[in-house]
Amino acid sequence: MTLENSRNRSLLEAMSSPDSSVLKAAAAKKKTNEVDESFLNASLSSVFDEAFDIYKINFLPLFLLISIVCLPVQIILHGIVNTWLVPIMHSSGNSGTPDVENGLILVFGFLFTGVPELAIPGLATLLCMTLISGPICILVSDITQGKQTSLISAVRFCSKHYMNLLMSWSVTSLAFVGIIITCLTVISLLFLLIAVIFQGNLPNAVSVVMLLLMILVPYLLGCAMAAKWYMFTTQLMVLEGQPVSKVPLRNAQLSECVPFRQSWLAAISLPLITYGLFLILIFSIDSITHLLHLTAGAEFVVQTGLASFLFLFFQPYWMIFLTLLYYNYRAKGEGLDIYKLVETLPVNPNRVESTSSNAPAAAKIPPILPDMPVSKIPPVLLTLPTADDKSRVSPFVIPPLPIRNENTSREELP
Repeated sequence: MTLENSRNRSLLEAMSSPDSSVLKAAAAKKKTNEVDESFLNASLSSVFDEAFDIYKINFLPLFLLISIVCLPVQIILHGIVNTWLVPIMHSSGNSGTPDVENGLILVFGFLFTGVPELAIPGLATLLCMTLISGPICILVSDITQGKQTSLISAVRFCSKHYMNLLMSWSVTSLAFVGIIITCLTVISLLFLLIAVIFQGNLPNAVSVVMLLLMILVPYLLGCAMAAKWYMFTTQLMVLEGQPVSKVPLRNAQLSECVPFRQSWLAAISLPLITYGLFLILIFSIDSITHLLHLTAGAEFVVQTGLASFLFLFFQPYWMIFLTLLYYNYRAKGEGLDIYKLVETLPVNPNRVESTSSNAPAAAKIPPILPDMPVSKIPPVLLTLPTADDKSRVSPFVIPPLPIRNENTSREELP
């Protein structure tokens, strides 16, 4: 706050000065400081804060987009769970004898629906979030670049990427499930070996440690896998047009721009922050509804409605944060902030744009694509001016200094 006040004070002093050059210098200094403190070269915590700010300012279009698609799905899932799966579960528990058919129905039913009351996603929710991640990424990208946003245009633009998104995120989910099964198998065998050593008399501390390992080890390894190869899947497909086969390599290329622990920490922290806040609010809602002494029907409607609203409220933050982190990594590894700064520079009227029809267009933000032929990447115009052709001057190149003639006599020198 003190730094911002000092900047504003210096700018006001410059505005009161009659010298216009002082005003321009002060304004340029303030503009440079604002660019340096942007999310393009910020730390991980600053990207979290910037994502909250963008969501707060642009809450209506982002929440409207996810509500139109996901709210009907959440209502249907709540209805399926409470009118079909929960009665089957109660009937199976009261019968006292195992029913294989009801057991299979419950397994595949909850696998499809998840547990909507606790925000545990099922296949239907994951499918819905995968399809909606592309338009949200486009909206956030337009917001960060100061472009005009449109829900309809974002959905239409992502229509050609939906199948690739489904394929890539399905591969990611299968890889995560494979890590979970492998970790649980290894830890179970280890637990069995320890039980044999202690002859079944295991201390309570050992059981607690094994339970924590079964939860933490798959989660940490899955987050490491996602941070290395699949964290920017939606951004790479929608913003760069990468195919499914190129996503892991390109994601690994971006993750090398920063220490791996930063990407791993981002992948670990994002679910913990969103679902942690969601669960805290859900438990608070349960306590408040119990204090109101509502009827069973009214309490169910209130809890279900608020749970659905909170679930939809937290979902856009995932893609906002990942999109900002994608641009942050590109700035640190590929100089994206330099390209952005060049776009904000004033045009010099003394520099002549290229008028040759054979000259290729300058690439503003060329992505660094893995295993891509150089001929397919549009080169930037860096042609120096010559004596014969003075029109081919790039706006990004400073003209060379005049060459000194060594044969000039001392009388001709100034």
